[in-house]
Amino acid sequence: MSTFPNVIAFTRRIHGTEILTTFSEEVGAVTLQSSEINGQFTIYVADITVFDRKEFGGFAEIKEVKQLIRDRIAPGKNLGILTLQLSIKCKLC
Repeated sequence: MSTFPNVIAFTRRIHGTEILTTFSEEVGAVTLQSSEINGQFTIYVADITVFDRKEFGGFAEIKEVKQLIRDRIAPGKNLGILTLQLSIKCKLC
């Protein structure tokens, strides 16, 4: 059974790896930092909050996090199958 802090630690590592893989040309490093506040999970890009778990009301899917980061640092970047899925959804709307 996972405790809540372990879930956050695991989520941080997964998100960090995904961000580095997806944005290898745009991102030089990802810093994982513990917080004194229990349950805090915030992603910053150049000191600007891109995602905050409390404001969002929970954890976001990695695809949502990638979209938020992409919109901030590389708006024209193709996110592969994710971009294709977004394009199809928009056409169906």
